[in-house]
Amino acid sequence: MIISDPRYAAALVVEREAGDVQRLLFDDVGEMVVYEAEHPALKILRRWVHDAARSVEQASADAAWLDAEQAWCVKAPTLQTPMATGIAA
Repeated sequence: MIISDPRYAAALVVEREAGDVQRLLFDDVGEMVVYEAEHPALKILRRWVHDAARSVEQASADAAWLDAEQAWCVKAPTLQTPMATGIAA
């Protein structure tokens, strides 16, 4: 998947079957939330987000990924995210 704006990107690390670990990328945090709701049986190993307050260049660096369990998220109807969910970390 191509990430249109890395400041809003999110990722899941999931285990589909024993030993089958996959990384799923999302254009924004809200898209990840919707995916999780649509797949309640999914075994989630880790959640990652980018800091929307950083520049595009900073968010593009591998070090920009934050553990979603430690991040704060905001939802605002005026927040323009790539998938129009209005949710960012």
